[in-house]
Amino acid sequence: MSPSSLSQARIDRVEELLSRDILPRDALPQLDMDLALLETIARRIRARKNDCQPISRLPPELIGEIIQLVAEQEPPRRPYVRYLNLPSLTINVHVGTLPTRSEIGWIRLAAVCHRWRRIVLNKASLWADSVCALADAEDTMLRRARDAPLTLQLNTRRHAYSERLVRFVDLRLELAEIL
Repeated sequence: MSPSSLSQARIDRVEELLSRDILPRDALPQLDMDLALLETIARRIRARKNDCQPISRLPPELIGEIIQLVAEQEPPRRPYVRYLNLPSLTINVHVGTLPTRSEIGWIRLAAVCHRWRRIVLNKASLWADSVCALADAEDTMLRRARDAPLTLQLNTRRHAYSERLVRFVDLRLELAEIL
């Protein structure tokens, strides 16, 4: 019996094993394998269910255009910073620690389904245009931008930027070609 197939005999064996009051010691590895297989099958079923939705009938090029339009309207952005200026003290106050839905902008479309995720991940130009947009995600975004020309944009008056990000941009500027 193949470890990657779910035959009726395998289901019957698992059912028989689960119906026992006391399980044999050697059952644990087999139960782990059966559980992993069932989780894989369930994941595949969920993915195929998404394929039944009407929007899934759209060609990937059209979905890519939709993603591009959303990206123009909803770019990812760093959280705003509020400055409290006291006579000898400046404090940066960040609201929340995790990016909100509006802060990740078009990137949230990667969570629609596996197909949309593949399309989003393959749109290198979007990642290249947003490489500095999210805190501590620059390296990931740079990887996803692949060889696309980068847009390095910092607005230090309105957003929080770490010294790490400034060094990141500085290093990329040293390697940049002037167009």
